Amino acid sequence: MAFKEIKVMALKEFRVLALKEFKVEALIKTAMRHSYSLTTSRIREDRLNLNLFLSTINSSSCHNNLKEHLSNDHGPI
Repeated sequence: MAFKEIKVMALKEFRVLALKEFKVEALIKTAMRHSYSLTTSRIREDRLNLNLFLSTINSSSCHNNLKEHLSNDHGPI
């Protein structure tokens, strides 16, 4: 009788541990997906900002102003 109780108790403990392990694994996977999503959105945002910056620099008046500013500080370009 005692062996049967130990076996049932071990099974219950195993189920609890397995459930905890599953929950931890699920939390880790969710966090990794969230982190990946944040990283890719930051990369997209950085690319948009860079494209905006480059398009601003490529406009002729801004380009000339930048060229003039750089030549004043660092010599001719």
